[in-house]
Amino acid sequence: MQSSHNGAHTARVRAGITRVVGKLRTLCLLAVPVLTLSSLCAGAAAEFYVALDGKDTNAGTEGAPFATLRRARDAVRALKQAEGLPDGGVTVWIEEGVYCLDTTLQLDAEDSGTKDAPVVYRAREGEDVVFDGSRPIDTTSFRAVKETATLARLCPAARGSVVQTVIDDDRLVEALSHNDAKISSDGRMMQMARFPNVGYCHIKESLDKGAVYAHGRTKGEPPSFSLAEPIGGVFTVVEAPSGDWEAEFKRVQKAAVSGYLSYDWYRETHRIAAIRDGAIQLLEYSRYGVLNQEKIPRRLVVRNLLCELDQPGEWYFDEAARTLFLWPYESIHNRTYLGCWSGPSFALLSGACHVTIRDIAVQCTATGEGLLVVKGGSDNLVAGCTFRNSTRTGVVLSGGTNNGMVGCDLYDLGSHLVLEGGETKTLTPAGNYAYNNHLTQVESRDLYGRVRIRGVGNRFQNNLLHNFVGQPITVGGNDHVLERNEIFNVGFEEGDGGAMYAATG
Repeated sequence: MQSSHNGAHTARVRAGITRVVGKLRTLCLLAVPVLTLSSLCAGAAAEFYVALDGKDTNAGTEGAPFATLRRARDAVRALKQAEGLPDGGVTVWIEEGVYCLDTTLQLDAEDSGTKDAPVVYRAREGEDVVFDGSRPIDTTSFRAVKETATLARLCPAARGSVVQTVIDDDRLVEALSHNDAKISSDGRMMQMARFPNVGYCHIKESLDKGAVYAHGRTKGEPPSFSLAEPIGGVFTVVEAPSGDWEAEFKRVQKAAVSGYLSYDWYRETHRIAAIRDGAIQLLEYSRYGVLNQEKIPRRLVVRNLLCELDQPGEWYFDEAARTLFLWPYESIHNRTYLGCWSGPSFALLSGACHVTIRDIAVQCTATGEGLLVVKGGSDNLVAGCTFRNSTRTGVVLSGGTNNGMVGCDLYDLGSHLVLEGGETKTLTPAGNYAYNNHLTQVESRDLYGRVRIRGVGNRFQNNLLHNFVGQPITVGGNDHVLERNEIFNVGFEEGDGGAMYAATG
């Protein structure tokens, strides 16, 4: 499932976790009834160990640890088949380090524990364990930008600060070429070059609303489009850009806009087809068109143009030249760890029961339903973990009964939590829960983030939520309990919505 990154990566990511997260869980001060981490899954009678320098041919002892969680899982299976679970269950101890996440740990019914003999996967006490799904970028080859033609493409403020490197890895080129690509530096999310750096620019005039098509509403097939024959809206913007958008787009023909082009409650992203005489034309159709009919001018962000790389923490990838440009947060050197988010889910629990995952961090994934997914089963627990830096959902608790998340930090995510289960026809509750967690965005300026609660009879209690661009919680179904949560600084981009939004049906 994983192999080690270098030691510098471990040290730098640990520092990033300490710097950004600190002791976030201490901020959520309301007491959680009944459950405390000290009472969870203690006293396991059997133990296995996993370490960066381990081998899967080892015995899995403290002195001869395994290399992967998958091998430890198989050892637990073998123990159950040979002897059954001992009193107190089994603990798989994970030793300190940053593990390369390239395969999802699959746990199903045969990997279950029991109430008195749970199966626990957890970091060793006091040690930092990180599962990292990023594809590493070689930092030793970065050089200052000196070519006159390239310097001319940069914003004047960036000249002398931006570095560049050629990417040889074809898979990394593919990953960086997406308009929604994400990278991190020493565990800290960086930003694709954008205008403006904070907030939005505004539509001055809508010259053409563009083709309109809504899936499920508009009859017929979607209209076709291409760079040669675009069909999207055309508009100008109020604010003056930092660089020459038209010249840069002619060179690369790749950029995008995201924002509120029609209504305050509808955020959308579209590719750009052309920039001419200060006007932007979108490539494809949109749901409502570019309207600009509200009292407040419609607003948007322009992304992925080199001339807008103008502050520390921003980056840009020139696909044709296979060249990555970035303005590092700090000086870049051979101890810096740079990675493109690309990994899969850390774990999928499908029908498992009485499994606990504790005290680990998972980051930099870009595939799968979530960083950690629980489907069905019962009495599974995620406790004291950190989930961050992913375009996917942090934790998915879907179906089953009494599955929960306690005392976790979740930030810089496309979505934070899915909490669902129960039978709506019979109003049978699932009893799945999330208690005493901290959910926020730290570096992200574009990931929406949210908590979705659905089904029947689930609990969301004593959680701290803040810094969400839209409404952080949406609720559907019946008989849920949401209480004693602290919510602030949310919905600051949308003109519609609230801290909690309840959908009918």
